[in-house]
Amino acid sequence: MRFLQNKWIGVGCVLACLFLTAIPPPARGEPPPAEPLAVVDENPITVAAFQARLARLSVQNTTLQQKTALLEEMVRFELLYAAARKAGYDQDPAILESLKRIMAAKYRKDVLEPRFETITVSEQQVEQYYQDHQADFVTPKRVRAAVIRISISDHASTAKKAELLKRAEAARAEALDLGPATPSFGPVAVRYSDHQPTRYRGGDAGWLQPDRGDRRWPEAVTAVVFSLQETGQVSPVITTPSGYYLVRLMATQESALRPYAAVKEHIRHQLLARKKAEVEQDFYEELKGKLPVRVDRARLEAVEAPETGGDHAAKQPPALPGQ
Repeated sequence: MRFLQNKWIGVGCVLACLFLTAIPPPARGEPPPAEPLAVVDENPITVAAFQARLARLSVQNTTLQQKTALLEEMVRFELLYAAARKAGYDQDPAILESLKRIMAAKYRKDVLEPRFETITVSEQQVEQYYQDHQADFVTPKRVRAAVIRISISDHASTAKKAELLKRAEAARAEALDLGPATPSFGPVAVRYSDHQPTRYRGGDAGWLQPDRGDRRWPEAVTAVVFSLQETGQVSPVITTPSGYYLVRLMATQESALRPYAAVKEHIRHQLLARKKAEVEQDFYEELKGKLPVRVDRARLEAVEAPETGGDHAAKQPPALPGQ
């Protein structure tokens, strides 16, 4: 009887072992996000923080070696931060100012900028602005001219000036023979002009506007430019203290209203900017209604700007004896 009992006990043990080995061990689950992977001076590096850094790497199937290296980098950062804090860097005025700017910028981005997204400008508003401000979209009259310059030295003698004048008159005679196929001074400028920026472009000085000065040319020259009436017309020799000039009218563009299609996007952008400025102004007025603001006007008037270079001068080493 005892033999049978022992036999069944043995069979039960074998069956139990077979059953247990058939069940796989429980899978090791991922640690909770709030659990620390490392702690540096009581500051934890959590699983969630580590995962966020992993996500920035954009690497699939990171190896244990890569994860170890990343965690070491995060540990080093926390070491630096903890050491700096113990050294009092968290009270440094420059750091506190930077922190204020970061916080202010983040608040503006989170609270003010979403209000900008609701701003719209309709096509009707753009068209109405165009109709009400057409004077702003008129292109002024402008002329395109070619110029030949023959410079006079400050120390030129009377004989030399006379020689240069004959050269200018010769240039004009050749210019008068140019046909309409050459709108500028063409080869005449190459032979006679000493104004290098325009010489090899036939003297082409580009577009000029009556209400805008041009430092390249004396006022007497630009005055003649705007007095010419016909395309291709060549001026008489213009005498100035700096040299002799010739001018040829290449083209005239009368003032004209720019078409709506050419300016409507510019108008839309301008109206959007104005509306954003209004929303921003309202935002700051709203903040002033919630937070006290005091301004000392008398003290403000008394503040003077520091002298330029004062800090630089203060940092200079003391003068040597005898200097």
